[in-house]
Amino acid sequence: MTFFKDLQTTWQTNAYPPIDILLGDFNIVEDTADRLPAHSDSTTATTALLDFCTNHKLVDGWHHTHPHTLTYTFLHSNHTGTQSHIDHIYTTDPILKSSRNWSHTTTAIRTDHKLTTALISRPDSPYIGKGCWAILLFLLQDSTVRSTINNLGIELTNAINNLPYDRTDQLNAQTLFSLFKTKTTTFA
Repeated sequence: MTFFKDLQTTWQTNAYPPIDILLGDFNIVEDTADRLPAHSDSTTATTALLDFCTNHKLVDGWHHTHPHTLTYTFLHSNHTGTQSHIDHIYTTDPILKSSRNWSHTTTAIRTDHKLTTALISRPDSPYIGKGCWAILLFLLQDSTVRSTINNLGIELTNAINNLPYDRTDQLNAQTLFSLFKTKTTTFA
């Protein structure tokens, strides 16, 4: 396959920036197991694709995340049952490390391909985890922590009870509660 060889030559000749993500329907498989029934594609084509990915330090995100799972993204024919995994998202290692939820899903539009997807976050994004932030439970065992949070809560209750009848954008129950949460999380 000359496409990826020509693409690599163009990339080098024009000194284009490195690729972070390469995705699409590649119509070839890297491994015979990615076809049902199993068979290999043209060595020239697969080598050209793999060389291009290697030059750009790209890996197949699905295969890297699910190394022992066989799945197919293209149904060739309903009559023969022939299938292949030809739809890929190739990424750099930093992007792969900040990605999750790799999947193949059936689209709302009728097609013979499954959609390959992943949730990719910025590598420098803070880790938040599941759900809302919470004080670590072991901190609540400490009497100083409990006492300080209790005092901040009493201070909040008094401040809300002493609010003037006319609320403002700067002084209202919501801004006081937000300040309470900031003080509590900072302390914790």
